[in-house]
Amino acid sequence: MPTPQSITLYLEQSANSRLTLARAHDQVPASGRIRAALYLWHTDPDLKKTINDLAKHLRAGRLAAGPTDDAQVKLSVSIGEAMREHLGVARSLDAVPASERIRAVLLLWDGDADIRDRINQLARHDHATRNTHPSSAQLSAARPEVGGMP
Repeated sequence: MPTPQSITLYLEQSANSRLTLARAHDQVPASGRIRAALYLWHTDPDLKKTINDLAKHLRAGRLAAGPTDDAQVKLSVSIGEAMREHLGVARSLDAVPASERIRAVLLLWDGDADIRDRINQLARHDHATRNTHPSSAQLSAARPEVGGMP
């Protein structure tokens, strides 16, 4: 069984607020949207180039600006081992960290209705799939007691 992988990043409060508003609309958490965005980054070569170019630009601007006092929100997202490897290879090629790619794709999600629709559709599907399986607590509650033993 593959080891769960996660990525932790800090988002500007404004980006987090937009993700929170989207969740209020469709109940899909930010992590689901980010996983969907990374999936599109990985599978769509044209979008990948756009995201990578924007990420490089964002990275250069962030490094030039130095530290900021803007409010940020820490966010951890579980991703698969394969996605973690893809992000690592991309970083080895252009020195842009995964967090910057995520910021770039969220910027596109926020500003491009087509990309937003594609990400939201994937995220809703992923969310529905993840939530159709009963949790261990639900399974325990539904299991009949045998001989007084849970």
